[in-house]
Amino acid sequence: MTVSLRFLEEGFGRHGQAVLKATAPAINLLLAGLEYDVEDEQAAKDAMLRRQVSTGRWGRAEDSAADSLKLSLLYGERVRAVLEETGRDVRAVDWKQQIPQLLSSARSPLGERQQVERELMEWTREARSEVQDADVQLTCARVLRLLKRAHLRHTQLLASVIDARPMFLRSQAEQRRRNSRGFPAWASSPTARA
Repeated sequence: MTVSLRFLEEGFGRHGQAVLKATAPAINLLLAGLEYDVEDEQAAKDAMLRRQVSTGRWGRAEDSAADSLKLSLLYGERVRAVLEETGRDVRAVDWKQQIPQLLSSARSPLGERQQVERELMEWTREARSEVQDADVQLTCARVLRLLKRAHLRHTQLLASVIDARPMFLRSQAEQRRRNSRGFPAWASSPTARA
């Protein structure tokens, strides 16, 4: 049996420039192949960050906060890719079992992430208030910025997860209308127009 899989597709970046993006199947294949649990990894990073802040190892704390943000982006990319694929062709994504499981398993950890990040930001602010060194103050500020970015990403991702089911229904209805007018489902995808 031969299975064809697209790993990359052309899309548009934030400022309208052409970019290559990983497809939903490629991201899922990568994560499944690695048996990578993002939630466990983030919990470990949180514990390390707390310890690093409490012991005044601000350089390491900044690295941990940056790693945590990368994990947030990876997790967000996984959900984004699935939702984007749904917008192109609802038949390409398993909305009967796989995606509802992914979304329900994402909801609770995202809420937890927001709480943990608020606590980490407060913890970092308190620790920073005791620091006198100007360079360390700058590092503290960078750690806080990274935590705020991660918090914002998780807030946006949670909103996407909450809107996922209505988005699926809208996409399904729109694709049915398109198909009933004689357009194939793939005709409106960004790669088809390129």
